[in-house]
Amino acid sequence: MSEYNSTLFQFKSEIDVLEQTRKVVLEENGNDFILKNDFCMVVVDRKKAVIKKFYTKEGNEICGSNGNGYYLINYTDSGHVGNSKQEMTLNNCIGTVIRQSDDICEVSVKENRLRKDEDNSLPVDLDFRFVLKADSPGLYMYAILEEDFSEDDIESGRRFQIGQSRYSVRFDYERLPYSMVQGGEIGGQFVKMAGPGDFNENVAEAAGNNGMLFDSTYVLKDGSIFTKYNNLSYQYNNIMIGAFSEGAGFALLTPSRDWAGGGYAKQDIDIHGGTGNTFIVNWHLETGHNGTKAVDIEKGYRKIYGPIMWYATTDKGIASKEDAYAKVYEQAIKEVGKWPYRWMEEKDYAAKTRGSLKGSFSVKNGTINKEVRNDLTVKDSVGWAVLSDERSGYWALDNNYYEFYSPIGQDGTFKIDHIIPGTYKLNINVNGVMDEYIKNGIVIGENEDKDLGNILWDDPIYGRTLWTIGIPDKTAEEYAYAYPYRYWGSHLMFNRLFPQGVDFKVGESKEAKDWFFVHMASQTAGHKVHYNGAFYFDNVTKKLRYDASLAAPMEADDPRWRGNEPAVFKIRFDSDTIYEEGVGTLLINVCGNRFGSIRATLNGKNIIDTTERVTINGERPNDAPDKTTVRLYTDGSVARSGLVGINQLVKIQFDASLIRHGENIIALTHDHPAYGADNIVPWEKSDFAIYAGNIYDAIRLDVDEVRNKEYGM
Repeated sequence: MSEYNSTLFQFKSEIDVLEQTRKVVLEENGNDFILKNDFCMVVVDRKKAVIKKFYTKEGNEICGSNGNGYYLINYTDSGHVGNSKQEMTLNNCIGTVIRQSDDICEVSVKENRLRKDEDNSLPVDLDFRFVLKADSPGLYMYAILEEDFSEDDIESGRRFQIGQSRYSVRFDYERLPYSMVQGGEIGGQFVKMAGPGDFNENVAEAAGNNGMLFDSTYVLKDGSIFTKYNNLSYQYNNIMIGAFSEGAGFALLTPSRDWAGGGYAKQDIDIHGGTGNTFIVNWHLETGHNGTKAVDIEKGYRKIYGPIMWYATTDKGIASKEDAYAKVYEQAIKEVGKWPYRWMEEKDYAAKTRGSLKGSFSVKNGTINKEVRNDLTVKDSVGWAVLSDERSGYWALDNNYYEFYSPIGQDGTFKIDHIIPGTYKLNINVNGVMDEYIKNGIVIGENEDKDLGNILWDDPIYGRTLWTIGIPDKTAEEYAYAYPYRYWGSHLMFNRLFPQGVDFKVGESKEAKDWFFVHMASQTAGHKVHYNGAFYFDNVTKKLRYDASLAAPMEADDPRWRGNEPAVFKIRFDSDTIYEEGVGTLLINVCGNRFGSIRATLNGKNIIDTTERVTINGERPNDAPDKTTVRLYTDGSVARSGLVGINQLVKIQFDASLIRHGENIIALTHDHPAYGADNIVPWEKSDFAIYAGNIYDAIRLDVDEVRNKEYGM
């Protein structure tokens, strides 16, 4: 077996150094496929479709004694009693050789109808393909998901939805203790992942859930907070996710995510650890992270996911984790340059017939903000162009079809490359403008390079803008305590910082100081036990920390706990005008939400009537029991270390006569605090309810000036 040196990634080779054959070799050994070339050797279990061993050319095995791959699918199936979320792994696959030559080998590991047991199979086929080329330093992998409804399924109207599907490779945590995630909190820097021995085992009382603060969220011995959700990264920025040591690296290389739903703003958790002995690198085929809808399998559904590449290096020239990262990242850039892969033979992948779309974009009424710099704004860009399948709904929610996207340059130009032929719709959003441009019926033919020319968007206006809070850029980064936002527990700070809620005076208050970036449902939200005083905000690290010596037991009527008191965000503004008949339009762009809602009053009077004059992203909102409440689509951003989720533009129109001369107050609340009147039991027994919250991108008030008169005239 291998021996590990914690200073350098050094092993006694488990196999002889790979012979220089300049070709691909395939061996079959019992239940295993063994694929090898001059750069690596990979052992794949053809019954479970998992990577069991991954050897570098030096003979070093990456996974270790505790390592192993696995596949997991979460789904809901109307064909099963209860129709609740279920999960399963693969155990009874059939392995076949698709093609084999000296230059390329492709094997299939397929579980027909995802057999759960002999009598109860799921109505889909999943075919994992493993591909090794003679000149490739890593193992390519892709998957084909295809419906397999029986006649009985069709007649019964069986509905099958995939909430999450992931393929993972585990490795011993001590072998590769550092992670690098692009686009997340730890983007651009190495962070040592927390492993066994790092977790504080004496915080069960403070945690309230067997030492776990929240889903996969724990206190470490140094008082810092560990959560796997810190490793969220934006799809547009994530071509490589890896784990490293001082002499090695193992990574998932993703040259394109056109097969993944949710567009550029979608985030995934690609690497994480926990209290066990292993860490995991994840390839998410389908996922609902941060709000994307489930994959709804229908008759005729077929989709290709990937290819991606698993890549490992223990090159003797690597002397540090920085060297390892540089080598892995260099390979990732090479893979981007090869996309789309010409060796792919699947017709749906359209390797040789892809097209492109370009154009130039400007707005008529608004002003594009060219100064915005945030995680979602690529250098020298002002927004994004997204091409989604015309059959899909809103692009950020879609998980069924292919999507393609590109940043908009400061000169307004954009070009989307490598588009699979088909019929699409184009969405464009730019910084400074709250709404989105939409153009339907865009047909991309085989090898077609389509030019839309100059697009001048007559962007919606609703009268004179009285004021705007925030920057319309699909993030909340300009608000108080929003950055660095990849930390758990921001809600615990709100009551200390804003004990009377937010009270924002237009023209005087500052977003970066006076507007807290997340609007929770209660003054104190989440788990009651977390307000015992042990958690505090560290002004040096700008993160929440835990100190047991500060903890004091919570009494029955403890004033630190205000779980049944709604958190109120007030906006004060002055008006010199009386509007006798005009229409006011309050635009609220919500860029993140968890089980949140909106109630709004102006000078104490409700201005929401969801039966009329209220829309979300241009559509009627879902009916709420209370017609004075706007219920929002739920994503995972608030409680899970995120600042960006699903963008939702809420348009509320009301009688402008409600605006009075002098000071006016708009008050925003949720429809219900996190806890019930007893201040103990959540009003709905769910983490969704107790962490209910909205993250606002920007809020704007417009007034139609067609019919008004100046005060005193």
